[in-house]
Amino acid sequence: MFESFLEGIMLAMSVKGILALVVGSTIGFIFGSIPGLTGGMAMALLIPYTWGMSPNLSILLLAGTLGASSQGGSTPAILVNIPGVPSQVVVTMDGHPMTRRGEGARALGLAASSAGFGAIFGIVTLVVTLPFALKLIRSVAAPEFFWLILFALVGLYHQYYPYYDIDHPENGHQDQPYQRNKRKYNTQYK
Repeated sequence: MFESFLEGIMLAMSVKGILALVVGSTIGFIFGSIPGLTGGMAMALLIPYTWGMSPNLSILLLAGTLGASSQGGSTPAILVNIPGVPSQVVVTMDGHPMTRRGEGARALGLAASSAGFGAIFGIVTLVVTLPFALKLIRSVAAPEFFWLILFALVGLYHQYYPYYDIDHPENGHQDQPYQRNKRKYNTQYK
């Protein structure tokens, strides 16, 4: 496994690998800076261009695109108070007030350094924990995938319909009186 890791590092440090990362990062930064465009959209638009590339270089191109889009999204969030990508909404709370106080360059630097440190921490954590988690990952079979997908679908359902009540009159049960609020809020109801 260590040999594969070194082979990947050597590929990323080659001229083609660095060029793929630079091009992908530039495209991701541009897409992240434009509000409404995300790194996922940039990756989807780049997939047709990766057909002629080697798989390793195309992964580097797409990884650079996705990684830089978040940093690109923090730039309009800090300067204009409009997040470029949805994950940078939180940056508008601290970054734009810093810009209004004249500390915009410092806010951009903090955003860039935190994105860099976060990426390095994530890669190191992945490299350290992957050998231990590999046994667990390989033990997942079809029944576990079924329950995982079912759990995700139930979670999505409850995210979009959190308070759906079958007894509520708005849900097609006009003939029955709606008693849930009385039981919940009226202490005299028996």
